[in-house]
Amino acid sequence: MAWFQRGRDPAVTPRDPDPDEEKAALLNDLLTLRGYLNRHADQLPTVSVVTAHQIGDVLRAVLDAAGDRPLDAHTAVRLRGFLTDYVPTTVRSFLAVSTDPDSAGILHEQLASLLDEAGDLAASARSYDADALLTQGTFLRTKFSRSDLDL
Repeated sequence: MAWFQRGRDPAVTPRDPDPDEEKAALLNDLLTLRGYLNRHADQLPTVSVVTAHQIGDVLRAVLDAAGDRPLDAHTAVRLRGFLTDYVPTTVRSFLAVSTDPDSAGILHEQLASLLDEAGDLAASARSYDADALLTQGTFLRTKFSRSDLDL
């Protein structure tokens, strides 16, 4: 039905993202975040630098655990949020008010919360993998086992 596509430019038709490109972009975001943290490490409390890098380690583990398969959409969106918004915004906000004596404690509290949430993301990604394995097993069992209706 070509008349539904009339006037549509095929060059701007959205396409599904390539899983390898998506992972490469997330890895690049992680490296960018680590570079940002390292550039500002002298302005941050040491414990906060360590905590921020621990967050990066957990997120890297999520990326590495995916192996060759694509990330599920939920995990990819949450990873991107951590790498491009949550952690950098938290650090930037601290740098803007770093002269306030209470700001170091607040930064550490926020980064600790983000570390906990990153751990939850990792657990969620592992759970998704386990669920996918169970679903595949159910499919195979249904597909290749004898039906109750067979005589």
